Amino acid sequence: MSDHEYDDIHDLLVRAPAPDLTYDLSATLATGRRVRRRRRLAAVSGGVAALAAVAIAFGAFGPLPGGNTQPAGPGTGSSSTEILDYRYAVEIGPSGAGRPAIITVFSVDAGKRTRIDRWTAKPGVITEAPKEIAPGILLLVAPARARTFTLVTESDVIRAIADPKPLVGTDYQVVTFALPTDTKAATPSDIIWTDATGAFDQAGKALPSVVNPTTGEVLVLDTQRRLIMSQRPDGGSGSDYPAGSTPWTGDNFDTRSSSIQFLSATLVIPTQGLTAKDVTVRWNNGISTNATTLGKPGSEWTFLHTERTASPKVETGEVYPTDVEWTDPSGTRHGEPVKR
Repeated sequence: MSDHEYDDIHDLLVRAPAPDLTYDLSATLATGRRVRRRRRLAAVSGGVAALAAVAIAFGAFGPLPGGNTQPAGPGTGSSSTEILDYRYAVEIGPSGAGRPAIITVFSVDAGKRTRIDRWTAKPGVITEAPKEIAPGILLLVAPARARTFTLVTESDVIRAIADPKPLVGTDYQVVTFALPTDTKAATPSDIIWTDATGAFDQAGKALPSVVNPTTGEVLVLDTQRRLIMSQRPDGGSGSDYPAGSTPWTGDNFDTRSSSIQFLSATLVIPTQGLTAKDVTVRWNNGISTNATTLGKPGSEWTFLHTERTASPKVETGEVYPTDVEWTDPSGTRHGEPVKR
């Protein structure tokens, strides 16, 4: 070989472009998808040679995950949160605006998630997991804007046992309840929740309610179960009222007495869209007090607050409201009984 020929070959080798050593993840995944498609086609056609060739090619990428076990962490385009001391995880899949979302709950063990249940959640309502994820635990998926949650059973009113866990980037959050061991008490009849505007039942129907803009407290009336409740982000209270009575609940007590002697009360009168004026509350000890209207006037139900001054001398027996009177815009006077 002449020196000239050697120089030409040397120049070609030196000037040749270096091989591209970058790793193209998209191309690799696309190849894997093609391999899987070919594998399914080969299985259907029954070609032994083709199936063997595909199996060898597929082995280079590793086997597909089997069963319902997945690596810990949310899937693509989804949101996930872990609950109950990180022993369970709830994941929501992507969905369009106003469309039901797919909810999946997993048990978590050693970094692996095993699917327990799956269902759909609708915007603006509370959905229950079809089955208990753990003994005595009820799992709910609720609107992200909800602030308080109360589970109403046949014999009790139960607050959520844990802070709601948001599903970040979605309109949903996860809530858990500890259910009573008594079967009757553990049967949910409704779930009442509140947001910054008022209260709603499990199906998203608005309940008669009023929000205190200063404290954030929401007063809620449930006429179906004869309940009147006060709900706050840091707690709440509730009580039932007798059939045939104006909905009401006592607030403060005279602590000097061993009997129940209310100093103030919240009442709800059926104004049916009318504005109540000159509201007076009568008490069983013979006194009358004025009542302040809470919230906007002209609602189907109007919330009232009244209070009395404790007498200098401790009274005997119970003290409570007995009736409330109010005047509508036409001048008609209405009377509503208050039963103990």
